[in-house]
Amino acid sequence: MGCCLSRSEPKKEEKENKKSSKSKQRSQTKEPSLKLSAQPSIEGSIALNSKTEKKLMQNFKILKTYKKRPNGSIYLAKEKTTNKFKIIKEYHKSNSEESKKVFDEILTLQELDHPNIVKIFEVVNTKNKIYVIREYCPGGELFDKIIQSQQISENQAAKYMHDILDVVKYCHSKGVIHRDLNPAHLLLDSKNDDANLKVANFGLSGTFTEDTKLKRSVGDTCYMAPEIFEGEYSKEVDVWSCGVILCTLILGRPPFHGKTREKIIKSINDGLNLSTGIWLQVSDDLKDLISKMLEKNPKKRISAKDALSHSWIESRSSNSVPDKAISGEALSRLSKFTVRSKIEQSILNFISYQTTSSREEKELIQLFKSIDINGDGKLSSDEVQKALKKLQVGSKEEISSIMKSCDKDGSGFIEYSEFVTGVSRWNKKFQENQLRDIFKMYDTDGDGLLSIGELEGCIPGIEGSEWENFFRQADANQDGLISVDELKAYFQAKFSN
Repeated sequence: MGCCLSRSEPKKEEKENKKSSKSKQRSQTKEPSLKLSAQPSIEGSIALNSKTEKKLMQNFKILKTYKKRPNGSIYLAKEKTTNKFKIIKEYHKSNSEESKKVFDEILTLQELDHPNIVKIFEVVNTKNKIYVIREYCPGGELFDKIIQSQQISENQAAKYMHDILDVVKYCHSKGVIHRDLNPAHLLLDSKNDDANLKVANFGLSGTFTEDTKLKRSVGDTCYMAPEIFEGEYSKEVDVWSCGVILCTLILGRPPFHGKTREKIIKSINDGLNLSTGIWLQVSDDLKDLISKMLEKNPKKRISAKDALSHSWIESRSSNSVPDKAISGEALSRLSKFTVRSKIEQSILNFISYQTTSSREEKELIQLFKSIDINGDGKLSSDEVQKALKKLQVGSKEEISSIMKSCDKDGSGFIEYSEFVTGVSRWNKKFQENQLRDIFKMYDTDGDGLLSIGELEGCIPGIEGSEWENFFRQADANQDGLISVDELKAYFQAKFSN
C-alpha cells in the first residue's frame, strides 16, 4: 500500500532533529507487538503495521462484503494507489482464538514460498481489530466451482490435484502440516479452465518432525483422517484430506457425510466403496490413486510426492508450456540480474512480492514450474543452467553469479519469490512509480523520510557497516535520511537497462 509522497524542504535544524530522534528511537523503542519473527525466510515481504482503521481504509475503496462473520467481515477492495483488487479479512481481537490463528498463519507463511500458496501482502494491527490483506483470486473457492459444476472432469480434477499435492509436498519438505485442507480453503486465480489453484488458510497448520506426533483435533470433520480421531497423527493426514477433496471433485459432494460429527466419523471409519454407483464410470487408475490416498493405515498411505508421480496425475495434468518469447525475455533478465548487498535483495524482493500483477504471475508460475524439473518447489543451479542453455546464454561463472544474486537466504536454491525478483522488469517498475507506491510501508512514522532505524526494523539481520555503506550511496544529499526520490534514483541507476 502507500501513496505518492511529497514534502517541502525542511530546515536544516528540523532535519537534524528528525535524524537525532530517529537514531534515539532505535535504542529506546520496544519491539513492535506485531513483529512476528526476528528473521523470516521471506524478509519483509509481508508488511506488518500498526495503524488506525481510518488510515488503513483511506488506501482502499470497499467494493463488496464477501462474508459477514461474528468475528469479522471479509471484503473485496480496490487499492487506490495501484488499482489492484485485494481481499481484506477482518478479525476482532475480542476473539483470542481467532487472533492466535492469524498470528500462527503469518508465522507459517513467513517460512513458505510457493507459487500455489495464496499471498498475504500486509497485516494491520489496530486497537480492536486485526486486518489481513491478501491477494484476490477471481475464480473464487473450489467449493463454489464444485457446486456450480456438480461434477468435474477427470482431466480438470487432475490439474487441481496436481496443484494441491505440489503444495502439500513442499510444505511437508519444510516440516509443515496444513491440517485444514478442504475445497473452501482452495482458491482459483481466474475463472478460466486453466486457472491455477492456490492453497489458503494456514491458521490451523502445525509443524512436525519424523519422531513426533500431533494430538489436537482440528479442521473440517468431513476431511479428517481416521487417525486424528484416535489421538495421534502426522503429515499423512494432509494426503487423506487431498483424497477426500479428489472424491468431492468427482462426486460433487464429500464422500463421507452425516448429520452429526459422530455420524461423519462413522462414515469415515466405514470406508468408501469404489465398486458401485459413479465409481463404475471412472478410470481404474483414478480409483487406484483414491484407494492409496484413503488408505486407513497412515504408514501404508501414499505420500504427496508419490501421488504426484501416479499415472493418473502424470497422464492428465501436464503443466502449460510457457510462451517461448516471454520465457526467453525473462531468463535473459535473470542471467543479467546482479545484486551486491542483502539490503538491495530484501528491498527488491519486497517490491516484486507486493507489485507483481496476476497476469505476470501466471506467466512466471508456468516458467518456474517448467524449470523446476524435479518439482520440489525450488530451483537448483543445474536446473537454472539447463534452462539458460536452451537460450544459449549463461556460462558456469554467470550461473554462479545468478545463484548468488537471487539466493538471498543462502539455501543453495532459488525459491519462487527470489525467482520472481530475478526476472522482474525493474526498469519498468521504477518508471511506473512502483517504488514510490510502497515507500510508505518502510516509512513507519509517515514523515516521507527513511532512517537507518526504520529500515533496520523492516530488514533484520544486516550488519551495521552494510547499512552505513548503503546510506552513503543512497542518501544523495548526505542528511542522514533517505527520501523516496533518493531511493528511486539509487535503484534506477542500478537497473537502467
